[in-house]
Amino acid sequence: MNLEPNIPVMVVMGYKNIQDVALGLSFALALDQLRPDLDDSTSKPLSSNQSPAGSYFAFLQREDGYELVWQQLSRLSALPAPPLNLWVIAPGLKRRSYPQQLELSTQTTCTLDPTQHYRIGIPYQLYRCL
Repeated sequence: MNLEPNIPVMVVMGYKNIQDVALGLSFALALDQLRPDLDDSTSKPLSSNQSPAGSYFAFLQREDGYELVWQQLSRLSALPAPPLNLWVIAPGLKRRSYPQQLELSTQTTCTLDPTQHYRIGIPYQLYRCL
């Protein structure tokens, strides 16, 4: 999930129950440990050709499928400006069911990166937002 440290990362977790929320929190914790944190006084400064990029996490409720998640994603506010790496963690979603493109509220289109699909029990997919 930390492919390009200079590009902001947004992780969206589609959840249906408390177990999905717990799983999402474990992803958030792991991402927090991988990404530089501007507020951490113990972190080492980045070199002059690097700039820290933020990490963002959203839990979006799903009931019957992911259509509502895609709609909610298009209405999220206060998103970072592109470029943005958007990871979608989608328990129960099959690889072929991920949309090829997602729209963000900032009128940004995110395109599925077919080389960045993973499944460690739970599928997650990268979208590149430009």
